[in-house]
Amino acid sequence: MDSQERTNEYLKKFKCILEYFVSHLHYGLTKDESDIGYIKYIKPLKDNNVFRYSGQGYKGERIQEQVSNWDSYGRYQLCINIRSDNYASRGSYLNWRDTETNVSTGLNIIAKWKDTDVESLGIYEYWERGSWDNLGKSYTIKELGLFDGNDNPTDSLADFFNFYYEIIVTYCENMKYMDYIKLLEVNHNIILTGAPGTGKTYLAKQIAAQMILGKEYDEKTASDEEKKKMKEQCGFVQFHPSYDYTDFVEGLRPNNDNNGNVGFARRDGVFKSFCKDAIEHASIKITRSDATKMLEWCKNNFPNHPIMSLRSSKEISFELEDGQIYAIASSGNKYHLTDDNIILYLQTQEYDPKHETYLPTIGKYILDNYSDDNEKSPYVFIIDEINRGEISKIFGELFFSIDPGYRGTAGRVKTQYQKLVEEKDVFYDGFYVPENVYIIGTMNDIDRSVESMDFAFRRRFAFKEVTAKESQQMLKSEPALSEKVDEIIDRMNKLNEAICPKDKNNSDKKGIEGLSSAYHIGASYFLKLANYKKDDGTFDYDKLWDYHLKGLLFEYLRGMPDAEEKLDALRKAFEKSDSIPS
Repeated sequence: MDSQERTNEYLKKFKCILEYFVSHLHYGLTKDESDIGYIKYIKPLKDNNVFRYSGQGYKGERIQEQVSNWDSYGRYQLCINIRSDNYASRGSYLNWRDTETNVSTGLNIIAKWKDTDVESLGIYEYWERGSWDNLGKSYTIKELGLFDGNDNPTDSLADFFNFYYEIIVTYCENMKYMDYIKLLEVNHNIILTGAPGTGKTYLAKQIAAQMILGKEYDEKTASDEEKKKMKEQCGFVQFHPSYDYTDFVEGLRPNNDNNGNVGFARRDGVFKSFCKDAIEHASIKITRSDATKMLEWCKNNFPNHPIMSLRSSKEISFELEDGQIYAIASSGNKYHLTDDNIILYLQTQEYDPKHETYLPTIGKYILDNYSDDNEKSPYVFIIDEINRGEISKIFGELFFSIDPGYRGTAGRVKTQYQKLVEEKDVFYDGFYVPENVYIIGTMNDIDRSVESMDFAFRRRFAFKEVTAKESQQMLKSEPALSEKVDEIIDRMNKLNEAICPKDKNNSDKKGIEGLSSAYHIGASYFLKLANYKKDDGTFDYDKLWDYHLKGLLFEYLRGMPDAEEKLDALRKAFEKSDSIPS
C-alpha cells in the first residue's frame, strides 16, 4: 500500500468515526430513532445488545469496541469518550490515546451544538488547569461531508484530519523523549548506555533538540533560525584514546603574533568555550514586573545611557508609558512587554575602570537579582563514546565542577592554567559549569574501555539504558522499510533471543553462554536494509548478514569454544529458523 492509498484509507476511517460520534451524541440527547446516523451506526449495536451509552475509550472501557473498525491510524489510535449525564458538554469528545497519558494536556475533537443538533466539530486542547484552548480549526457537518453517502472525502474533511494528525504525530514524537529530558533536568548529567546499534548518538541529539527547540531536529528541513540555535546551544565531541585535557578544558597552543614571532598562548578547550557561551549568551525568561524593576533601576543609575543588548549588538532602550513598559529597538520599533513571559538576550558587564564608567546591560541586574527565579536557556553538550577516552586525563579537576550539586559559581575550581587566564575573562576567578549546561554521554556497555570509568566519575552521572527493543521505533519510522517492517522486527527479535533471551529463567532458549542483553543487536544495523532492496520489493538479508552482522557477532564469539558452530546457529535464528544455540 503506497502513501496515497494509506491516506485515503485513513480519511474513510476518519469520516466513519466522526459520523459515529455525532450519531451517538444525537441519539443520547434526543433518543431519535429515525435519524440516519442512528439507523447506520447505533441500531446494529442495540439489536445485538452491545450498545454502550457512555464510557472512556482511552481507559480501555468497552465503549471503544463500538468504534474499533475506525480507530486505528498507523501508530495512533483515536478514542471515544462519552459523558452520559450531559451529551452536549465538553465531557464528550474524541481524543488520541497517547495524549491522555500526559498529566497536563489532551488534544480533543468536541461537538458544537445548535439546539438539539450537532452543528460543527472543532479541535480543542484541554489543560489540567481546566481551560480549553481552541486550536482554530472547526468545520460544519455539511462541510465535512458527514452523512452525504459519498465515499470521496471533502477537502474540508482532509484538511481537518491532516491538521489534527500532524499535531498528534508531533506531540507523540516529542513525548517519547520526556523520560530522558526529566532525568537530565534532575541530574544535569546522563549517560545513554546499551547494545551496539541502538541509536544512542541520534537519541542524544534529539534530546538536545527537544530541550533547545521543543521539537525533533532534521538538518535537511530545519529553518535557518533552528540551525543557528542548535549550533549555538548544542556542543558535540567524540572521545578517543588520544583525547586529553588540553582539547577538552584548556591548554597551550601555538600562537603567531603576525610579526613573525611564534610562541604559545593559553586557549580554551571545546567544553570550557561551550560553558562560556552558555553564560554569555543565555536567555533568561522574565516577567513584566521584573522588566519594570529593571527599567527603574537602569534609569536611576544610568539616566543618560541606552541599555545595550550585546547579543544583537543593537541599542535597546525602555520606556514607561501609562503604567506599561515598552522596549524601543534601534530601528525605532516599539515592543509592548505584556504580562506574559518575554525573552531578552542578556550579557553581564562589570565596572570598566579604564573609562571610569559602567557599560550598562540589563543582564547585570537580572543575574544579580533574578538568577534563582528564572529559567536560563538550556545548553546541551554531547560526549559520544565517552568511555573511549581516559576520563581522569580529560576532565582533571572538572570532576568537582560537573557534579550536579556544585553547578554554578559554588563549584568554581582553579584550572591547571588559571594564572594565564586574562582578567576580563568570565572564568578569571576560576572555572565553573553553569547551571544551564547539561551533559549527555553515550557508551556501549560491552566496550572493553568501560573499565576505565572509575566510581568517582560514575556517581556524577545517571545511567539510562537504551534497549534493542526500544530502538525498533527507528524501523517503524523509516518509510523505505514500512512494507516489511514486521518481518524485519521479527528477524531482529529472533536473533537477539538467540544471543540472550529476555528472561533466561523463564525461557526454553539458552542463548550464548557469557553473553547478556548488552550484546543484542540494535535497530540501526537493520536500517541498512534500505540499501539492499530488491526489484521485487523484498530485501537482501544475506547482504545485511555478510556485510554488517557477521563481523560483529564473530567478535562477540571470539575465543569461545565452537565459535563457528555458534555463529552458524545465530545465522539460522536470523533466518527465522527454529535452531537456537545450545
